[in-house]
This record gives sequence, structure tokens and C-alpha cells, in this order.
Amino acid sequence: MTVDRALGIGALVLALAAGVSAWRFGLGSLNAPGAGAWPLLIGLTMAALGAVLSLRPGRERPDPVEAQSNWKGFWGALLSMVLFVPALMALGYPVAMWGVLLVQLRWVEGRSWTTAFVVATVAAAGSFGVFRMLLHVPLPAGVVPMPSTW
Repeated sequence: MTVDRALGIGALVLALAAGVSAWRFGLGSLNAPGAGAWPLLIGLTMAALGAVLSLRPGRERPDPVEAQSNWKGFWGALLSMVLFVPALMALGYPVAMWGVLLVQLRWVEGRSWTTAFVVATVAAAGSFGVFRMLLHVPLPAGVVPMPSTW
């Protein structure tokens, strides 16, 4: 049994436990979700991913000793996450998230400038819109001018 299959089966077992616990909390309805609604959704997602991992494990990975480490990417990712909170407070969510995503995509993942810029812009604006307008989470707009109705 490969490591992927073992992890997939472990995820399935944990997902089953999460699903049973979520069911006991109560699911509620679509208009008024209960305490178990989100844990059940997370459990179902984990079960689906565990099943995929169990049925279609990845290719054999290279020996960790032979694999080349990416310390530059690690430090770039860590630094961008550490600086996210001060940037969030000073610049607001859209600009801070855009900056983190740009760093992650360009310098950590090595994507092109065009891809990094487009994906960071769409993801930052889209996530801000979802959280602010659909979920009514009061994220700081910061330096981005927003209509008073948002």
C-alpha cells in the first residue's frame, strides 16, 4: 500500500467521524444552517478528496535526499504571510491580499508576471466581493474607495 492510499483511507475515516459528529449537532436548513452544516460540508469534501487519493494515488515521489529544496520559495511564502497582517491593517484587505497572492504566484510558484498579476487581481477582488457582499463579513477596505452601501 502506498503512502497516498493510506492517507486517503485515513481521510475517509476522519471524514466519517466528522460527518457523524456534524449530524449530531444538527444541520438546520438552507435559510438557517445549524451548527453541523459547515462541519458536514467539510467532512463531505474531505471524504471526496480521500476517495480520490485512495483510488488514484500520485506517482512515486523522488527520494527526499535527492529532491532539491526550495528555501527561497519557503522564505518568500513565510515573509509574505507574516507581512499580510500589518498590510491588512494599513492598506486594507484587497491590496494586502493582492500583494500576498502576487508574491506567492510570482516568486514562490514561479508564474509569469502576467499570470501572477491577473490571478492575484481576480482572486483578491473576487474574495473581497464574496466576503463583503455575500457573506457580510466586515473586511477593511483600506485605501480602496468603496461605495457606502457595501
